[in-house]
Amino acid sequence: MLLLFTAACSSAPSATSGNAGRVPLPLTLTSSAFVNGGAIPADFSCDGRNTSPPLSWSAPPAATQALAVLVQDEDVPGTFTDWALYDLTSGTSLPPGIPASATLASGGKQALNGTGAVGYAGPCPPRGSMHQYVFRIIALDRSTGLPPGSAAADVKNAMQGHIIAMGELAGTYTASPNAVVARPPGAGEAPAASPSAPPPPPRVTVTHHGEGTAMLIAAIAGAALVAVLGGCKAAMAPGERRRAS
Repeated sequence: MLLLFTAACSSAPSATSGNAGRVPLPLTLTSSAFVNGGAIPADFSCDGRNTSPPLSWSAPPAATQALAVLVQDEDVPGTFTDWALYDLTSGTSLPPGIPASATLASGGKQALNGTGAVGYAGPCPPRGSMHQYVFRIIALDRSTGLPPGSAAADVKNAMQGHIIAMGELAGTYTASPNAVVARPPGAGEAPAASPSAPPPPPRVTVTHHGEGTAMLIAAIAGAALVAVLGGCKAAMAPGERRRAS
């Protein structure tokens, strides 16, 4: 798929440009709220308080100059970023409930999520369906240099060639068929699941670090293609990704 886009639109940047073939070192990412491959509690979804979960990670390499946290819905075509926190300069954990502010007291910054708002947008799949969400901690050899409240695609582009370590944590969330909640601004309406149809079977993928790196590089490459090429890859309508009030 990436080769096809590259051939059709040769101006696409490479997700590994400047990385000199360097394979990111592994980091361990965990949460006290859910286990890898487990269910994400409703409190951290749009059906609950819609707050970010607690996260902890192993010590990054000494060469680390900045850290980033990315959360993506793995079950929608294209890319939907639920959270992009970047340019953290220290620490090995985040408490629950990071405020929706473009600049954090810790010195980190938050990007616009897939709904168009700053900060965390919790899991919000179509009613009655299950989606998988992958949380990633990324160590970089430099800061992104981006201002607070940047687009998530710009954050991913700025990381190209500068990832030196990464860890990931996967979780699933199943929305109630009858969920009625207040949605964050910009959230779209997704097709409702048929009441007579059973929910799709669980899809839980627990990857090794090498596979996780490939997934991240593919995600960054995809975001770069969409941002630079525009029409080369049709963007999915917001309504097909998340529910609305």
